[in-house]
Amino acid sequence: MGRVIRWFPPPNNYIKINADGSSFGNSGLSGYGGILRNEHGHWIRDFSSLYGFMNNINAKLVAIQKGLQVAIII
Repeated sequence: MGRVIRWFPPPNNYIKINADGSSFGNSGLSGYGGILRNEHGHWIRDFSSLYGFMNNINAKLVAIQKGLQVAIII
């Protein structure tokens, strides 16, 4: 039996950033990606890229950083 995963919207007039990063191996070739959505769950912007060699934790931190940089531009 699979897990039920649910997305919870942000409060009105806010956006939510969902982001993740990973690497092949630990350390290895890494990448990140994410999406920004409004309180209705509507897409605002997405982002993704390869990022070179790093470990899993650093890849996740880069994903958060890039998500915040995208959010500042909006």
